[in-house]
Amino acid sequence: MDTASRKEPYRTAQELLNQKQFAEAFAAYEVLAKGGDARCQVQVGWMYNEGLGVEKNKEQALIWFQGAANLGSKEGAFYCGKSALACRDYESALRWFHQAGVQEYGPALLWLGLAHVRGWGTNLDLEKGVKYLERASKTGNFPARRELAILMISGKLGIAKILVGLIFFPYAVIAAVIDGLSRGHSDKLIG
Repeated sequence: MDTASRKEPYRTAQELLNQKQFAEAFAAYEVLAKGGDARCQVQVGWMYNEGLGVEKNKEQALIWFQGAANLGSKEGAFYCGKSALACRDYESALRWFHQAGVQEYGPALLWLGLAHVRGWGTNLDLEKGVKYLERASKTGNFPARRELAILMISGKLGIAKILVGLIFFPYAVIAAVIDGLSRGHSDKLIG
């Protein structure tokens, strides 16, 4: 099967999702997911997680996210981390976020930064947390930029950074709004 014909079922599933034909989109993604497509496994997990086209089922969502993560999906690892975080299993969450973070996945780097800045499941380490937030920001992650601006404004990064934070915060918010309106869904907006 050539590359174009392999992409066609994925495009069809995506179009169905965009048209809010959730049950049909779920069925199309599930076929591809069962065939080992990690991208589609994440999508099936997300649809189970949200109850789109299928009955909401967090356990099934996690099974699909883990399958994708085991295939090397940074998104799968990220959503495993979010699932663990929702259960307050910080140790597992950090492990999953780290797996996605080594692939420079902005949302995972954001959560690693937040964990260290706030002491969630790890020792409070402002310096390490800021480094993760800066890495996330470099990927274009808007929530990470917002968090860095808040740290600056609060004076936690030094008095000299307060003014920078006051400028950076509205920029981060406006840029996120513009990106969201122009692109719709974007990993840059995931927090």
